[in-house]
Amino acid sequence: NALADYINGIEETVNGMRTVKISGQEEREQQRLLASTGAIRDMMKRVQGAQALVTPSFDLSSAFIYMLVIGGGGYMVLSPGFDIDGAGIIAFLLGMVLILEPARLLALFFAGMQANLVLLDRVRQLFHERPLIVDAADAVTEFDPAGDIELRNVSFAYGDGQPLFDGLDMTFRGGQVSAIVGATGSGKTTILSLLSRLYDVTGGSITIGGQPIDKLKIASLRRSFSVVAQDIVIFNKSIWENIRYANPSAREAEVWQAAENAEIADLIRSRGEAPVGPKGAQLSGGQKQRIAIARAFLRDAPILLLDEATSALDQATEERIKAAIIRLTKGRTTLIVAHRLSAVSDADCIFVLEAGRLVEKGRHSALMRKNGLYAQLYHTQKKMYDCK
Repeated sequence: NALADYINGIEETVNGMRTVKISGQEEREQQRLLASTGAIRDMMKRVQGAQALVTPSFDLSSAFIYMLVIGGGGYMVLSPGFDIDGAGIIAFLLGMVLILEPARLLALFFAGMQANLVLLDRVRQLFHERPLIVDAADAVTEFDPAGDIELRNVSFAYGDGQPLFDGLDMTFRGGQVSAIVGATGSGKTTILSLLSRLYDVTGGSITIGGQPIDKLKIASLRRSFSVVAQDIVIFNKSIWENIRYANPSAREAEVWQAAENAEIADLIRSRGEAPVGPKGAQLSGGQKQRIAIARAFLRDAPILLLDEATSALDQATEERIKAAIIRLTKGRTTLIVAHRLSAVSDADCIFVLEAGRLVEKGRHSALMRKNGLYAQLYHTQKKMYDCK
């Protein structure tokens, strides 16, 4: 059970790495998994120590028994006073083999644990790897998260691939709701990743309130964000603990208030402390989404990032959750990445991307009158949903 829990813990943390990083919980998760690694390693060392004693003892005992049986049996066969023949000795030896073989396999199993110890050591080394993105030597903590977010001449490519952005300029006004739309692969989610420094730009700069984000302490920068994404990371804990993950130091009343705002408090009361299953297997898509919204309320950060927050939901569920999202955006700089254009029609400004380029921007009504790419995408989606 300890090993299974350890493996599940690693899987949850790796799959939820984006949530872990933006929530600022890297050190907490690292310490938790290092403690688990140490416990498993100590257990295996004890087993290995026992195996180091048991296996040679078993081999010596087996050899001694075989020698005793063969020597004693040979003596009894040759001596006239014993009614034992060679066939009886052979049958006895075969019985010994049937008994000793499973015991030998068990000893080999213990020996195989040495390989697992090597793997655990590798996991421990990974936890101590230096991150690729670190604080600059002159990084500061103070900045104005309520200010404008500006991308100036930004270039970026994943690894050695083709540039996704090359000279991209965008400005998201502080306190307003801005939406980023476009086809799959146009770079919508990448912009959010660059803002939170999950990746760094390869050229140009990103500023918040006039302060370059690469001159900010990473922890300070990420504390300014709340994220509600399509791929919600749900841990195999209670709903309460899943919400509290966004702010482990939050008071009980604050967690309840966040749950009420996200309209999931009743579910907490009905389920109590029951775990929700791996990856939230016991929850519906809408319930998972409400957990993510409750986390954002609890975190209470000045900048809200909504990354395809309702795209996995059916239209009826989306409408029920929209009210909670509207409450969440109040008083915050909000960036919405959406494929479903009906979800962003009320945004203060809509930015339309195509293959990493900004091709249009404006309010919904102005973009519709322009009859450009946005209008084409909107009409195409409307026809598709009307057919459904």
